[in-house]
Formats: sequence, C-alpha cells, structure tokens
Amino acid sequence: MRLFILSEFLVVSGFGFIFPIFAVFVKDKLAGGSILTVGIATTIYLLGKSLLRIPISKYCDKKKLHKEFMVVGYFLMSLVPLGYFLINSIYQLFLVEFFFAVSAAIGRSGWYYLFTKSLPKEKEGSGWSTLKGYTGVGDAIAATIGGVLVTIFGFNTTFVIIGIMGLIATFILSKVNVK
Repeated sequence: MRLFILSEFLVVSGFGFIFPIFAVFVKDKLAGGSILTVGIATTIYLLGKSLLRIPISKYCDKKKLHKEFMVVGYFLMSLVPLGYFLINSIYQLFLVEFFFAVSAAIGRSGWYYLFTKSLPKEKEGSGWSTLKGYTGVGDAIAATIGGVLVTIFGFNTTFVIIGIMGLIATFILSKVNVK
C-alpha cells in the first residue's frame, strides 16, 4: 500500500505543479491560446479519460493485465509534460490532452484494481482515505511549488521536473507485487 501511495503522491503532486497555472501557460505560450482553449483542452482530457476508462478497465479485468496496464499507463502519463514542452499551437495541445486522457485511462484501470487489492481486509475505507489525504496535501502544496518553479525556472524546466516525477512513480509501480 505504501508504494502505491508514494507513487500517487509523486504523480498528483507533479501534475499539481502545473494545473493551477495551466491557463497562464496556454494563454501566454501557445499561438491562439485563450481561456476558451483551456476549457476545450480540459474537456478533452476529462471527457476522454472518463469515457475511455470504462471499456479499458473491462478489457484489463478480462485479460488480467492490471500491472501491465498500470505501468504502461503511468509511463505514458509521464510523457505528457514532454508534450507540453514541445508544443506551440492549440491543436497540438488538444492532441497532448487526448494522449493524457488515454494514458490516464490505461494507467488508472490497473492502478485502482491493484491498490484496492493491496489494502488489508476491513481497512479499505481507511486505506483509500489515507491515500486521498496524502495526495490531497501533496496537491495543495504543489500548487504553490509549481508557481515558484515556473516563476524562477520557467514552464519548460517545470515540465521536465513533472516528467521525472512521473518516471520515478512508474519505476516504483513496476516494483509493486500484489497477490
């Protein structure tokens, strides 16, 4: 359970660096970027992730590929910040957000199953609450850290840091064994 919480803390905190200032990045750094662009990009990610999660998780359950989906999905999610680093138009942003949606749907399909299975019987509620407590604190602190990082180093360096945090989380998850 601890490795799951640590990996999720890294991923949530990493993306938490950029979520609060994502609109600034889109508006200031991308040709044609606007507040509307941010709304569309966010919808692509959230809707895509939500709609894809159901069929992907059913396939994952059917084939018993939970760990493989988790590791591949988290690895792909760690590439999303590289996408932000490389894009320069809103259409490229929309592609990156769709890639993020697919990656999250794949990774979370395995992650949710394995995390739940790793929890001690009769402690599922406190296990999920512990996870959400730690990741919530990480997300809250990350909002300020992200602002500081972007102010001092810029968006590109912050994206690299987020990607590295995602790769570390992926490595941790690759070592998880749930019976």
